[in-house]
Amino acid sequence: MNVRRLVGGGLMVAAALAMLAPAARSMAIAADLPKVEPELAPDKELLAKIEALGENEAMLLPKPKIVGEFNEESRKGGQDKKGPGARDFSVKTVWAPDRQRALYCGGCYYNAKNDVWEYDLAANTWVSLYPPDPGDNDPKFKEVSVLGEDGILRTARGGPVGASHTWWGIAYDPEKRMLFWLIAGHRIGKGPAQQGPELWGYSPWERKWERQTAPQGAYLPRVSNCAVALEYIPELKGSLLDDAGAFHLYDAKEKQWKKMAVQGALNVPPEQVACYDSRNKILVFHLGGGENPKENRPGSRRTGHLDIGSMKAELVLKADNDDLSMPRGSDNSAVLCYDPLSGHCLLHNLNRAGDGGEMWAYDASTRKWARLKPNGPPPPRCGSHCGDPAYFDPARNVFVVLNPNGVWVYRYKHAPTAGVEQAR
Repeated sequence: MNVRRLVGGGLMVAAALAMLAPAARSMAIAADLPKVEPELAPDKELLAKIEALGENEAMLLPKPKIVGEFNEESRKGGQDKKGPGARDFSVKTVWAPDRQRALYCGGCYYNAKNDVWEYDLAANTWVSLYPPDPGDNDPKFKEVSVLGEDGILRTARGGPVGASHTWWGIAYDPEKRMLFWLIAGHRIGKGPAQQGPELWGYSPWERKWERQTAPQGAYLPRVSNCAVALEYIPELKGSLLDDAGAFHLYDAKEKQWKKMAVQGALNVPPEQVACYDSRNKILVFHLGGGENPKENRPGSRRTGHLDIGSMKAELVLKADNDDLSMPRGSDNSAVLCYDPLSGHCLLHNLNRAGDGGEMWAYDASTRKWARLKPNGPPPPRCGSHCGDPAYFDPARNVFVVLNPNGVWVYRYKHAPTAGVEQAR
């Protein structure tokens, strides 16, 4: 298929592809894909403003438009008017390179949700791909749930039940073209118990959920903590699960898990954030201690690496909670994304306290954090116990925070143009 030529400082897909390793480059452009639906008309004026952003510059876009499929449950929560909104311990949003859009799912305390959303920055639009079924605390739950042959309770439409937080446990597999969510068996509320952990996959192309875990008798991770991290690693051709320092790889093609032999110890506690540095082949983890830096919590700010080539894990940075040389942040209050254009990881602490939040950059090669002070408006404030979905958009070289009252976009570095071959 032909890939559009994109030039200038903003829409630098070609530049991004040239910077990526071959395996990651194949992720960015997948051939012979069907048309992405619903088709959304790009907002040319908005795109021109994004393209004109300078380095370390931010801007606030209007409230996103809301389209897609809605039902009684989504209308009851006002999602047909405001989109998914902010949810607690469900801030991670994943980039789908085959769709050039970002995917989001996740529930809240006492309000399990199995809905799936897609955001298109070019149109500044949220799309409801899969409206929610009644949660397990809803009186209608028994009417819409069935017990499958595998002994797993699911909704009549085939979706997961009791799906509360995602923590950091979602990933997009571009080979399978599916969003994976590891539901670690954590149940909040009065709903019936279910076996766990379970891996569920959602296809944005087929608009359906599918339970992914292997048949009875196959190896399954014994997840010790609900706050897991899941990241797709192209070199391993699968999604890598971190459960409190124990690593497991899921092969979506074979629907099989395997335990990974890892040297060393990560020593970054659960509720961390993570991203894959495809240039250095390092999976970066970070946990930033408490929200209040005045709290005396020795050694609570930690950054760890897992080298994918050697499968060696190590804690590379450690500081007390009042040490401001490292960022705070956890999977309910921060988002960590890899920027393939700069080769750095970008961490945003969400604006929950009305202080504008924080922006940091991390260089895995030098093992150093740098506090950034973006030029431009801060993102809108989010709820005190909830966080806004956020992700890095490589097609337009911006970090994106999806607040219902306005979308915040931030450009860290310009895409390099010298020596970049334009794709076609």
